[in-house]
Amino acid sequence: AVFEVKNESDVKTVEQQVQTHIESRKQSFQSYIPEEMPKLENPFIYTNGKLVVVCVADDYGDLEKRIKDYLK
Repeated sequence: AVFEVKNESDVKTVEQQVQTHIESRKQSFQSYIPEEMPKLENPFIYTNGKLVVVCVADDYGDLEKRIKDYLK
């Protein structure tokens, strides 16, 4: 997911909301799809200016580099 906020001061609020959402997913996945829990334990959250990028996956590989290259 990619979120763009109006003001950079709103980035922290979006990050907190993302973390809250991930925590709620952890609780529901724990008993429903436990094999997916490792993905939720280490989400990729990247911020740059007014953007917040969130990714939940098995392997992030060079995701951060690719995002940084794309945002240049």
